[in-house]
Amino acid sequence: MRIPAPLTSITQPSSATRTSSPAKAETSDSPVTQGNVIPATAPTPPDTFSELPASCGLPVEPPAPERIEAAPPDFSVDGVPARFTDVTDALVDFTLDVGAKQASVRSRLELTLREEGYPVLDLVPDVTGIRVNGEEVDPSLFELTEDPDGVTQMRVLKTLLPPGEHVIEFEYSPTEDIRFTEDGVDFEIEMDDLAQRKFLEQYFPASFEYDQHPTTMNLNIVGAGRAHKVMTNGALTELGDGAYQIRFPETFTSSSHFLHIIDPSRYVFLEQSFQGINGEVPIRVYSDDEREAQSAMRTIIATMTELEETYGPYAHDAFTAFIGGRTDGMEYAGATQSSLWALEHEVAHSWFARGVFGNSGNTGWLDEAIVSWRDNGYPTARSYTDQGNYPALASFSPYRRDTSEASYSHGARIMSELDLILRDQGGLRPVLREFYGEYRNKVVTTQEFIDFVQERAPVDLETYFRNKVYGGRDPEPNGLRAAEPAPYVPVDEWFHAYRRRPSVLR
Repeated sequence: MRIPAPLTSITQPSSATRTSSPAKAETSDSPVTQGNVIPATAPTPPDTFSELPASCGLPVEPPAPERIEAAPPDFSVDGVPARFTDVTDALVDFTLDVGAKQASVRSRLELTLREEGYPVLDLVPDVTGIRVNGEEVDPSLFELTEDPDGVTQMRVLKTLLPPGEHVIEFEYSPTEDIRFTEDGVDFEIEMDDLAQRKFLEQYFPASFEYDQHPTTMNLNIVGAGRAHKVMTNGALTELGDGAYQIRFPETFTSSSHFLHIIDPSRYVFLEQSFQGINGEVPIRVYSDDEREAQSAMRTIIATMTELEETYGPYAHDAFTAFIGGRTDGMEYAGATQSSLWALEHEVAHSWFARGVFGNSGNTGWLDEAIVSWRDNGYPTARSYTDQGNYPALASFSPYRRDTSEASYSHGARIMSELDLILRDQGGLRPVLREFYGEYRNKVVTTQEFIDFVQERAPVDLETYFRNKVYGGRDPEPNGLRAAEPAPYVPVDEWFHAYRRRPSVLR
């Protein structure tokens, strides 16, 4: 069985003073897809930052409601509406200069505003330059702002824009998780769904989890004295001379991207193919421990086989696993960095979390509850009640971005109780399979899940979900707001028994 080319590439040492261009690589008739590395016909990508769409800055038809209905409510800054945007495309030039030990980014977001206002985005590093529709803007106007409920911060660009299409460009020098050595550089996008502002915005200008759009990254490693290897869940094209282009799919949100730039001499790399429902899925595993890598490969194939049988086709074109570097695990869309003990959990997140995407921290409980229920062997509750006080899982501010830790335990109990409630329909798993089929590669809200289950349940679950998910509160029309969460219920009063420590499963 042929194994597709790995979703990796090695660049040979380059010189910062090189003046000659490399010879053009042979071209391929095959399109660039996730799972293939295809040489490009030119050593560097074109500079498109100076090109603006013809419609830039002009009124357009408002974006389709389904693309932005899961966004948090707009709010006011100094009496001006701050508007959550619909990003339609992103371009990132990411340069890592080994000789200067400095990184630089130019980023361009194409976005649509439904109504006049200040655009709301996020970026943790401070910017040094901004252009809006080709015009220079004072970087200090990209202001760090607290949301109206005081649960998180984000960036508001205090430049009043009319409804329509706009292009915003940023320049800055990131430092987070970039480790320069004498002859090379290591970099990894490290996300965390149990904390605020720990998704893509740590490194690059980003929208939020409700927003899906493609991203093209032009990555350049210059002045290196050793080879590098690029691991990613995007479609990687090698341009030569330390340059790469990575295309991330239009389904990705701010919590999806995986990128790891490494010294290949430090790792063992394994490649195998999983025969999925929709065809072959390349699997890449790398680790500094060969036995752990081999064990991980077996675990991934077995887990993917089970999950396809249970829920349906794998949602991505490949799966990449970095085994090591942490004692827990973190999921990405078709990728993970994980320890061995958390690996099954993280693989399952490519079905729920990064296959069906939650729109915010108010929906993060859902994927953790489903996956934790699976971790424990899909138990069925012996009984259930819709009365009592329980930890809130989804009745927080709509601006919240982190997941409730009660999702792993109390959330898993909810799934076991739903399995009991739906027993005459075959249990919860057939319903989740249908849910996954309908929402695969789409963004979903807690209320959409509740409505989906209620339509198939033999009993009225309004009180059940209000108490068990919303912590005893009636959600407001936006679906996710309430005052204080319900009183805490001790762990030993829950049906669910821990198999794993919830604080380290993400």
